[in-house]
Amino acid sequence: MRFVADGFTISMHLEAESLDYVEWAEAPDGRYCAFDDWYQAAMKADLEVIDPLEMLTENERAVLQSVLSGSPSVPEP
Repeated sequence: MRFVADGFTISMHLEAESLDYVEWAEAPDGRYCAFDDWYQAAMKADLEVIDPLEMLTENERAVLQSVLSGSPSVPEP
C-alpha cells in the first residue's frame, strides 16, 4: 500500500489486510530509505531494529489503518 503524506511517499507492507511494516519512504527532496537500510544500520550499531510504524501509538496505528483502508469509521482517541 502506497500513499503520500505531506510530500512524503510511503509504502507499507500489508499482512492479512493489516499494516505490517514500512517498506520504504521517500522525502520530497528525494531522500530515500527502505526497510533494509534501517535494519542494516541498526545491526551495525548493535541496536534493536525499529520500524517507523512501531513508533505510532495503538490508536494512531488504528486511525492510519482505517484511513488507508477507506473505512468510514475512525476509532475514537
